[in-house]
Amino acid sequence: MISLLTSFLHRVRIHGGEFDASARAMHRKAALENVSLATIERKTMSTKTTIKRVALVAVAAMGLGLLSVVPSSAVPQSDTLSLASASNNATINTAATVLLTQSFIAPSTGDTMSVTASLISSPSGNTVLPTLSAPTTGSSNTVPTFPTTLTANVTPAVAGATTGVMTVTLPATTVAGVYVIRLTPSAAPAGSAVVTPNAAAVTWTVTVGNAATATSSDTTSWLADGSVTTPTAGPTGTDATAGRSYALTSGVQVATILVTPNSAGPVAATSAILTATISGPGTMSFSTSMTPVASTGRALTASSSAYRYIDVYSDGTAGASTITISQGSTVLATETVTFYGAIASIVTTVV
Repeated sequence: MISLLTSFLHRVRIHGGEFDASARAMHRKAALENVSLATIERKTMSTKTTIKRVALVAVAAMGLGLLSVVPSSAVPQSDTLSLASASNNATINTAATVLLTQSFIAPSTGDTMSVTASLISSPSGNTVLPTLSAPTTGSSNTVPTFPTTLTANVTPAVAGATTGVMTVTLPATTVAGVYVIRLTPSAAPAGSAVVTPNAAAVTWTVTVGNAATATSSDTTSWLADGSVTTPTAGPTGTDATAGRSYALTSGVQVATILVTPNSAGPVAATSAILTATISGPGTMSFSTSMTPVASTGRALTASSSAYRYIDVYSDGTAGASTITISQGSTVLATETVTFYGAIASIVTTVV
């Protein structure tokens, strides 16, 4: 019995030893497996962390890259564009003008703003285009420059508040009707592309009517001898009605006529285009002052409303002549002159 018990215990002890060894082996195996799993997990986490760090560095680099491409000067701010008048009236052969003001705040001296004029509608047959130029009146702290007749640039001398004033002109036209001009702003800061300004484009409308028709009752004409004395009213060698006599010398200017066409009012019909014809001997030319021009003829039409002087020349033929001055079909005034040659004979008559 004792021997059996001893043998059992021994077997148990031996079995326990084997169990312990097996347990230790299993523990070591589990530990190794846990270490391997932990190592793999750490490697995985390290890889993820590395990827995140690379991503963060890339984002930071992109941010720095975006900051590095910011232009050296900012866009002009608070820009405005305004006309002194949105509409004007004019007559044919007379130009119309209006003042245009462009204002803005310039971050730097190179931040230029521009204005471009464009004719967006006009009557059929018109050929004139608007122009931009420096004003003869008004003031500005910046003088615009004009790369073309349709474009003006306003560039500040120093950074800050900037104002440029320019004149918009619709040149004289012979076609009556409505003309619409658009004035479009643009901004081009130094070192950057053209950007859209804050101000919107503005339009200027010009209604061109027919010229005032002069009337004969209100038009005056004055004749003076030769090409030196200026025709004026009064008894100083000037006569608006009586004819004058001049010796024959072919090609010599014998008289000058000044015409002042007026409409009923009497308001000067400054846009009147004059015509002149001469019946009888002699020729004529139009001029804008007492200085005669070379072109002569017997039936003439002035090239513009500025031609108010009519120069009268001898053609070497004796006789009386009548100069008729008109605007269209309306006769405004007439002047008479007589050309005479050398005396051929004298006949006495007993009274």
